[in-house]
Amino acid sequence: MIGASIIGLFLVGCQRPVGPSEFPGKWVPTKVSQQKWIKGTNSCQLILNGDGTMAAAVPDYLLTAPDKSSGKVMSGTGRWAIQQDQLKLNFVYVDGARINWGGQPLQVQRRDKTFELFFYVGEEGGERFVFQRAPGVAAEK
Repeated sequence: MIGASIIGLFLVGCQRPVGPSEFPGKWVPTKVSQQKWIKGTNSCQLILNGDGTMAAAVPDYLLTAPDKSSGKVMSGTGRWAIQQDQLKLNFVYVDGARINWGGQPLQVQRRDKTFELFFYVGEEGGERFVFQRAPGVAAEK
C-alpha cells in the first residue's frame, strides 16, 4: 500500500508543467455546464489565440461576484496566460465597454492527453463550470 502511494506521488511529480502552446484553440462548456449554468440558449465559448489574445463569451459567474451572477453570458476580448498551472484571463473589453478586468483563473485539469479548464461556481471545492476543447478542433501550434 505504501509502495503504491510512493509510486503514485512519483508519477504525479514527473508530469511536465503545462505550457501556453497546449491551449490555443476553441473551448466550449461541457453539456452539463451549459445546461446547468447558462440561461437560455446563449452561446458560450473561449477562443485562445497563439499570440496570447482571446475572445470570449463566458458566463457572468466567471467575471462577477457569486451573489451578482445570474448565468448571463458576457462577451469580451483581452489576453490570456498560463501561470502556475492556471489559465489567467485579463479582459480589456467586456460587453463593448473598455475595462481592465481579470476574471477568476481557470484551473487546468489533465484528462489523459487532453485538458479541461474549469472554475468553481461559488465556493472553491464546490460545483464547477467546465470547458473542454471543441470537438474536432485540434490544438493550434
